[in-house]
Amino acid sequence: MTTALATALPDTEPVLLTRVPSDPVRTGARRLAPLMFGLAFVHLVAVAGLIHRADRYHVTGFELQLIYTVLVGLWPVFVAEAWVGFAVRDRSRRAWPAAARAAVVCLFPPARLGLIHPVTGLIWLPRLGWERPGKALLARLDKGFGLPLLLFALLVVPVLGIEYLWADAVRGSPAFAFVLHACLAVIWVAFATEFILKVQASGAAVRYVRERWVDAAIVLLPTLEFVLTMWAEAAPIARLLRTARAVAPDQLARMGQMYRLRGLLMKGWHAVLALELFARLLGDSPRKRLARLEAQIAAAEEELAGLRVEADAVRQRVTG
Repeated sequence: MTTALATALPDTEPVLLTRVPSDPVRTGARRLAPLMFGLAFVHLVAVAGLIHRADRYHVTGFELQLIYTVLVGLWPVFVAEAWVGFAVRDRSRRAWPAAARAAVVCLFPPARLGLIHPVTGLIWLPRLGWERPGKALLARLDKGFGLPLLLFALLVVPVLGIEYLWADAVRGSPAFAFVLHACLAVIWVAFATEFILKVQASGAAVRYVRERWVDAAIVLLPTLEFVLTMWAEAAPIARLLRTARAVAPDQLARMGQMYRLRGLLMKGWHAVLALELFARLLGDSPRKRLARLEAQIAAAEEELAGLRVEADAVRQRVTG
């Protein structure tokens, strides 16, 4: 995915950290950025393996051990880097955004992809180097991810066809099952990488997630399906261990509801993927772009009006 991004984006002059006074913190950030980006991507791949492979049929003990080793082994690295970065952050900026980003990385280490550095306020990306978050960077990412994500979206069609039409063959063949699950994981990694990078590059994460709810659903629905699977399998066992008796009929009914909900989540994910494919094939027409730009202008004007009201209130307190 990073290779596709690198080849799709044009060469540009990067924002250099040397524009600000050099110190050990910035030097360390410059050297660690490519390494931490790579580790975050590896962790994202392991998360994809956990979601799309760990609870499936034909999974091997070696696969599970490899997945859990990567997830658990890399997690302390992200936690340490996140809170060290928060400790040495630029004190002239507000603390809570940096603290929120550090907390998100601790909970979900792949969020380290394209993380806004707490000292410089810049983002490091492959080939591009250090860039300032905002609409300009987001537009370049939209352009760079356009063709690669269209190809990944097209991959959805044969994968879903295999999953539905040859379900029995998949269950009977470990190799077939591995290829299918790997394809689903690759699709998820591609969309998750795009979504994480764009959330960071937007500079307004909450607004971006709210506006791109389809992209968020593509990333979140398989995660929820995996969590429900683990809960449904672990909860009855835990009750059996505590009570030393068979599962009651009402518990079996709740388990059935959980598995039905799980199936609905996966069908919803497939539907959202199809919707995303349809949207990407249609492209960005001038009419749609105009409507989006007008909505952005309206939002910016509303925000500007609010800032003016707040500035007037502060000015009155100062002069009064």
